[in-house]
Amino acid sequence: MIRKTYLKEIKNQILQQKEGEIYIPSDFADIANRNAVDKALSRLTAEGTLCRIMQGIYERPRYSPFLKEYVVPSPEKVAQAIARKNGWTIVPWEEIALNILGLSTQVPAVYIYASDGPTKKYEYEGKFNKITLEFRRTPRKDIANMSYKTALVIQAQKARGKDRIDERFIRTVSKKMTQDEMIKALEETKRSTAWIREGFIKIAMGGTYEGNCNLA
Repeated sequence: MIRKTYLKEIKNQILQQKEGEIYIPSDFADIANRNAVDKALSRLTAEGTLCRIMQGIYERPRYSPFLKEYVVPSPEKVAQAIARKNGWTIVPWEEIALNILGLSTQVPAVYIYASDGPTKKYEYEGKFNKITLEFRRTPRKDIANMSYKTALVIQAQKARGKDRIDERFIRTVSKKMTQDEMIKALEETKRSTAWIREGFIKIAMGGTYEGNCNLA
């Protein structure tokens, strides 16, 4: 039996946030224990306040007046919720990173993320077919203790490869990074693979860097 006060508190917290937000049980750990939270989320799903996307992942459904229908949960938000649930750090995978940075127009059919967790796949219902989220294990030095932008650019460099970090790549990425992001990236990549580190030095200098550094 779940206490009505727990149910009300959890429901109020959800209703105070925007439609389309994704939740996991630990989001409500300050309200009740795991068993009580699970029962509350199950009750809220039954009444329509929440929609269960997959085990342990819930959404407050978002209705579009323009489309006159409920919108499919955002793959990015679902992926981030899975990562939070499992304690993973994730960032869009190589080819997707290129797309986000404006270096490619290819849009992969599967939403792929580099992760410091295990390699795994998840599926949930889309509008016409299932949406696939794939998490690929990547070296911790390329993702752990990195800001999002640093890790994203590392993935983009890996997609291109050591010998294809050209002038267009450098200039495009340098325009996508603020000065603070670049300073942080230079600090965070001190122990990265030498050619990735050198790529960041070139990006920081807007493509004008021609020399060699001791990057070990």
